[in-house]
Amino acid sequence: MSDAYLKFSNSKFGKPLFSALGLAIPPLLTRYRRGDSLVKESVVINVEDNLALFKACFMESKFELAGDSHEKTDALIFDATNIASPEMLNQCHAFFSQQLSRLSSNGKILIVGLVITSTMPILQAASQRALTGIVKSIAKEVGRKGCTANLIYTSALTSASLGATSRFLLSNKSAYVSGQVLSASGGEFTLKQWSKPLQGKTALVTGASRGIGAAIAQALAADGANVIGLDIPQAKDALEQQMATINGQSIILNITDEDAGAKISQAIKTPLDIVVHNAGITRDKTLKRMSSEQWQSVIDINLMSVARINEYFFANRCLSAHARIVCVSSISGIAGNVGQVNYAASKSGIIGLVEATARKLTVNNSQITINAVAPGFIETAMTAKIPLLTRHFGRRMCALSQGGLPVDVAQAIVFFCAPNAQNVSGNTLRVCGQNLIGA
Repeated sequence: MSDAYLKFSNSKFGKPLFSALGLAIPPLLTRYRRGDSLVKESVVINVEDNLALFKACFMESKFELAGDSHEKTDALIFDATNIASPEMLNQCHAFFSQQLSRLSSNGKILIVGLVITSTMPILQAASQRALTGIVKSIAKEVGRKGCTANLIYTSALTSASLGATSRFLLSNKSAYVSGQVLSASGGEFTLKQWSKPLQGKTALVTGASRGIGAAIAQALAADGANVIGLDIPQAKDALEQQMATINGQSIILNITDEDAGAKISQAIKTPLDIVVHNAGITRDKTLKRMSSEQWQSVIDINLMSVARINEYFFANRCLSAHARIVCVSSISGIAGNVGQVNYAASKSGIIGLVEATARKLTVNNSQITINAVAPGFIETAMTAKIPLLTRHFGRRMCALSQGGLPVDVAQAIVFFCAPNAQNVSGNTLRVCGQNLIGA
């Protein structure tokens, strides 16, 4: 569905009119297109101490230490790992108050802090947690320029732990990801193959016939994966058409079947490197008007099927040693929504499933990772059915003042699937343009 307000407000005639009336003008976002540079060209960083490390992550970028220059830059990196007291937080003010004006439209801001542990001194922990408030507030200030700001907490400041996450957040692949916090653990895994990193990988995407599912399948294929799309019998024609465009394979199956995991395994006959649980439904009603069938069908498809299939895959070694599992949650699972108690429960349950599974995998020293994405207002056939006024406010209720596209969700999922993201697990990443609800 086209956003007429966005288009007209940025047109030759609309822009001066909207400015004169004091109306918000949503920025035009620059999204990644095949052949574009994978990272921002110019980067300003606050300290020299870890400059070599960041240069190793962004080999294509030109780095500059913060100074008195007023020239425009594509990205700002603030290394906050040395901040150990509230007094030291003034480093954030000193850097950003001077450098924010240099940031180009659609620029990127990245703050890097330390994972808070039980052994960390209290004032250091408080100061590191303060970074979350800083990045979320900065993201809201720069959103009007199409810029984003995000935070990585890392347990080990190495190129292996930061590489994939920092490159994603400082690229146009994260155009609709802002005000978010990700955790990256330490480790020695590294891979320099940034182009087509999924070459030779086998990926399963549920609900792949249309919308976000189709975009996920296309993005995985673009990065080299062999994609297997799964959907219900009613979507057979649409699924096969989608898979034909990417030389993919189709599986027609109801994921709520008790033996769905076994049927998938029999159809694929090879260990899966990537599993994306995207299939889901809504059955919206206020709770007192919701039937038990409407409640149960949403829980069964959106949550129970995911748990059941994962359980079968783990028990029967259907996953490769470094497999990636990504689940699709929702902002409704974080903030709730009127008339969506069933949907919010299922999507919040997905977040719990991801966190619990990640802990179990860590305890078992598994190299398999599991993460979730939580989309906000995304322009799909489903949101196109929302009443016009509600749809308008849904688009404007974020720092970037517009809805996202299915490709925004897809690129976040591809990031989690990359071999380079070995050290990222148990996260739920909101792809919502920093929606003001549940922020």
